[in-house]
Amino acid sequence: MSTFQLELPPTFEGCGPALLAFAPLSNYVGFGRSRIYDLIARDGFPAPVKIGKSSRWVKTEVDTWLSEKIATRQSQKAAA
Repeated sequence: MSTFQLELPPTFEGCGPALLAFAPLSNYVGFGRSRIYDLIARDGFPAPVKIGKSSRWVKTEVDTWLSEKIATRQSQKAAA
């Protein structure tokens, strides 16, 4: 029985940050369009980078936001 191996593209140093289009972002954080844009309006989520008419999110900024949410949850559990 063979196992599935995920082939990742090579990483190129200096290519700049990874950017997420809306659909992958939505899948990544589990929120829909209205929730994401509501959080952005309240400075509660990283704002997109506009590239022409497209919006892209910097993955490292989204990862930092997620890490902060996890840390907040963990500190709240510890305080309880």
